[in-house]
Amino acid sequence: MYTRIVRLEDADDVSTVVASRLLERLVLLQETQPIVHLCLTGGDTANAMYEKFADLAEGSELDASKLQLWWGTSGSCQPPTLPATLSRPSAAWRAPCRSSLRTRT
Repeated sequence: MYTRIVRLEDADDVSTVVASRLLERLVLLQETQPIVHLCLTGGDTANAMYEKFADLAEGSELDASKLQLWWGTSGSCQPPTLPATLSRPSAAWRAPCRSSLRTRT
């Protein structure tokens, strides 16, 4: 195992790179597994990545019907005064796949 450090210009670049890598990995996993499980979190950083992911996923080889999404959050460890965006993924993540995703809460 090795450590690789990736330096990017800004948060937008981070969102783009992470979304791209996630999409590549999900497509790869779908080649060998009937269902791929993915746990999502909320927050501004995650939501920005979901926006990028939604753009990349549209027209890709990703089969949304083979995704099992799990909503996760560290909200149980956070004060209840935090903004609601920290407790749920953005609508952009759900948009391209909303009709075929199976979700559990």
